[in-house]
Amino acid sequence: MRPASGRSVSRLRDLLGPRGMTAAPALEPLSAQPGRPANGGANGEEVIRIENASVRFGDLVALRNVSLGLARGSILGVIGPSGAGKTTMVRLLTGALEPSEGRVSVLGETPRRFRRRTRERIGYMPQLFTLYPDLTAGENVDFVASLFGLLWRRRRRRVREVLHIVDLWDVRGRRASELSGGMQRRLELASALVHEPELLFLDEPTAGIDPLLRAQIWTELHRLKDTGRTLIVTTQYVNEADECDRVALIAQGRMAALATPEELRRQATGGDVIEVETERAFDGRIVENMPTVRAVQQVGPRSLRVTVDDAGTATPDIVAAIDAAGGEVINSREYRLTFDEIFAVLVARNHDEVQAEEQAQGSRADVEQRGRATDAGQPERQQIAGSGAAAAMAPGRDDAAGPTVDDAPATDADPTVRQLDSETTDEPRDWAAQTQPLPGTQAPLTAEERLAADERRAIEQLDVDAGIADPTTGRTSRPDGREAAR
Repeated sequence: MRPASGRSVSRLRDLLGPRGMTAAPALEPLSAQPGRPANGGANGEEVIRIENASVRFGDLVALRNVSLGLARGSILGVIGPSGAGKTTMVRLLTGALEPSEGRVSVLGETPRRFRRRTRERIGYMPQLFTLYPDLTAGENVDFVASLFGLLWRRRRRRVREVLHIVDLWDVRGRRASELSGGMQRRLELASALVHEPELLFLDEPTAGIDPLLRAQIWTELHRLKDTGRTLIVTTQYVNEADECDRVALIAQGRMAALATPEELRRQATGGDVIEVETERAFDGRIVENMPTVRAVQQVGPRSLRVTVDDAGTATPDIVAAIDAAGGEVINSREYRLTFDEIFAVLVARNHDEVQAEEQAQGSRADVEQRGRATDAGQPERQQIAGSGAAAAMAPGRDDAAGPTVDDAPATDADPTVRQLDSETTDEPRDWAAQTQPLPGTQAPLTAEERLAADERRAIEQLDVDAGIADPTTGRTSRPDGREAAR
């Protein structure tokens, strides 16, 4: 191998910058590193701050009004169903996306305007494989390390360390394209860890990895946290939430919950849960009225689960109450929901809240639409009412005979006009429903036809509101009390 010429060294210095020609410091607590701020930037101890951020792609809202803060030296787990918005939030924090609304701050800077030195403090493992398929596993990690300015001695040591962590050292000479899917995920993780970043984003790092190696990876992540690093980990393995300091549950683009793992359990159950087993069949409703009891679930004839504020202090009282009522407790213990159960409860609760909000918004929009239709139809209604009165007073008209068929509007001119006399349903008519053509019509409505139908419905609704039309049949009564055909 030929020694590098002066021109090559100069070119290398230009590419890597001043940091690229100095050895990287050894891994140590961030508070002991000179030149590092003791906090997360301008926001005190917070490394990340999101304030009411939303991300929209046209009509699709990928994230809706998300807020959170993350302190240095902690692990935030982001869990949620597929397509809930987890990757969108990571891309928002790394600067790949810009919020449609709200503010985002990472390491005291706006992600879309990161300086070079700030980017060097961040590690990112994407969800999809993005390394070079023609390079070997070792060459890929070595190349990424060189991009961050690690010189060959330290680079060689770090490549060996991270490949051992992800159990790829034995296949370091194999091309990336020849690795299995799980191995490629581990190779991405090794490349994200090689430069020992201060802030690490891991998008589903343990997907497709066996449980034993998954535990080894989490051991390394905890070691990084203990040195002051901050990690954001998205995962679909809900039980991994126990490995995190705080958990953000994202569902339908919303922050459904943000708390510690233990607080999430209490949010899902409403308190601590005590599981009680009796010798004989026992009716759990007997303990429902106790002051410390929030809820009682009868699991079986001889077992029940009681939700209380504090299991330690409430358990003796519940056992005593059951014994006094004639039941004999043979076993009592605190019941801890698995994170699969917690996940299911909180996601279902969020779904119900979203549906309730959408229904409320739909009701408000419907009221506003009715109000606009009423305002738009009022002048025309007055004109039509005046025309009817003038026609009734016209000479030669027999008022006693009532309106004739010729006086009724034609129904075959507009395919949206229904024969109201033929409908006998007792349900109130939905006059604000969207106009639909009758069965058998060929062409869709034009804009003019739909506008005419909307105006006609507004007039019909005004008749109903004024008490001169039956909301069930649609029949309209004249001022003299006689019924008029519409």
